[in-house]
Amino acid sequence: MAFQMEDQQVHDRWRKLGYEKLLLEEKDYIMIWWLIAEVNNGSFAQYFSNETGDHALQATNALKLSNAIQGAKILQEALDLFLPVGGYTSNWELQNELINKLEENCDSPHGAFREVSDALQDADEPILGLALANVKLAYMRHGIQEV
Repeated sequence: MAFQMEDQQVHDRWRKLGYEKLLLEEKDYIMIWWLIAEVNNGSFAQYFSNETGDHALQATNALKLSNAIQGAKILQEALDLFLPVGGYTSNWELQNELINKLEENCDSPHGAFREVSDALQDADEPILGLALANVKLAYMRHGIQEV
């Protein structure tokens, strides 16, 4: 229950202050939250095909800063899938073209991103919890009261 309240506080501050005025740790949490939400809702193909995927490099850095080693490794593996078609790009339209190429050339009936998507969904690392722990420490440093 405490996790939900803390998570809600980040989202409330995001809504109230806007993304740009958030603490770095809150921004990192949001990048990770988006990643997890998109992959759990669909797959990495969904994450990369939406605007959230434009921030994959930022999410990779956020995972590393949160000590989510397994999460960062899996996201890097997903990014590496783009290497045969020219590499990852944060250009949303081009990214969707690359996803289509990957899916067309994929031998798996489950899609090019199924294996890495399953790996992230099945990760035993508390990815969001690690990011939220960084937010809590930042709140303490900045004198922000937790709800």
